Amino acid sequence: MFIALLKDGTGVAALGRDVGRRWREAVPSWRQARVVLFGEAARILTLAVCDWAGVALSDAAAADLARDCTSMVDGFATPGPRHLRARRARHRQEEALADLIKTVRETQEADRTSSALQTVAWHRDPDGNLLPRTPPPLSC
Repeated sequence: MFIALLKDGTGVAALGRDVGRRWREAVPSWRQARVVLFGEAARILTLAVCDWAGVALSDAAAADLARDCTSMVDGFATPGPRHLRARRARHRQEEALADLIKTVRETQEADRTSSALQTVAWHRDPDGNLLPRTPPPLSC
């Protein structure tokens, strides 16, 4: 499923175009303000990946997701508070994505070709079952 998503016409090349477009949109606003490039890069990449995947996000939701993604990477395989922040961020995002999959399945027709979100929401395992949408419980 993942290889197919990256190979077809909406794959890596389309993602690259979305990233470039988001950078071009963001840069002009930086001339007027001081920016933290790391945070802006995380936000831009989050917006571009979500555009590509078919996940609509507000600017505030994109900032939250970017912050959680950064926490997950920063806290990977580290002891202490960073690791706990990463686990909480992952749990938050797994729950949000499970809710999104539920919404797609309840409100939209199955169309596995329209977006990565649709492909994942309607993917069936070898036994013909939809993938489970419920994230595992958080155990910190």
